[in-house]
Amino acid sequence: MLDNEEFLSRFGALTDERWLAILLRSTEERTVDGVVFPSFPDADLQRRFVGASGAEAIREAFLFYTEIKRYAAKLRIPIDRNTRVLDFGCGWGRFYRLFLRDLAVANLLGIDVDQDCVDLCRSAIPMGRFEKCDVKPPLAPAAKASYDLIYAYSVFSHLAEETAFAWVQEFARILRPGGMLIVTTLKRAHVDVWERMMQSGGAHWKAALEAAGFSRRRFHSDFDSGKFLYCGIGGGGVRSADYYGEAIIPPGYVRHSWAPELQLYDYVSEDDRGPQAFIVAKRVA
Repeated sequence: MLDNEEFLSRFGALTDERWLAILLRSTEERTVDGVVFPSFPDADLQRRFVGASGAEAIREAFLFYTEIKRYAAKLRIPIDRNTRVLDFGCGWGRFYRLFLRDLAVANLLGIDVDQDCVDLCRSAIPMGRFEKCDVKPPLAPAAKASYDLIYAYSVFSHLAEETAFAWVQEFARILRPGGMLIVTTLKRAHVDVWERMMQSGGAHWKAALEAAGFSRRRFHSDFDSGKFLYCGIGGGGVRSADYYGEAIIPPGYVRHSWAPELQLYDYVSEDDRGPQAFIVAKRVA
């Protein structure tokens, strides 16, 4: 049986390198060093959500996990059993399982708009806490200043501007002063991907990019001037094109458009630090 206390006591003091090695073993072995690990969904389903499966999916997730911990340390946010953390867009629990050696699950909540994702997580990690949320906030029953840290991987890289802004406002409300928000977005170079999709991605892509007013030159210029870039292609199921597609959020946009209580701390887009850019913001008083 999965036991959060066993994860905390057995793996909490390990180096990141050792923890990664154990997580990679868990993609093939359900029980590692006598501890039962969360199960993995079917490989095709993993790839449908995150573009990778098994060890590859865990390695990619671990890059962002280490960045979360690095920036938390810089902002003097302890990562321990008492830290209150929100996993926004938990998917099939890829990141949630990484934090089982750091956090008490009573303080770690995973949410997703897709009930199927919530059900997958509850099945794989029955000791965890997972809830369905609406497409737009509020996040009930989250109280003001109820979280120390909120992370979202490959979520804001898909949200339309209005929806993304609404969630940023909500995160500003539920983060405590000094708390951290870290989210990913597509990189500036993704404009070139859109150019290729415009030419050879098929009628659906062409229509969506035309509706967005796509021009490679203009979108590059818009990024540099701090404008939100979005192409509404949808994602199937509950993910309709009016709020879900592909998004590129430049640092200039964060500085002038995010909630005034959220101060941009860092914007990182180096290729060796992950396939997506990420935004780090601090909740100020």
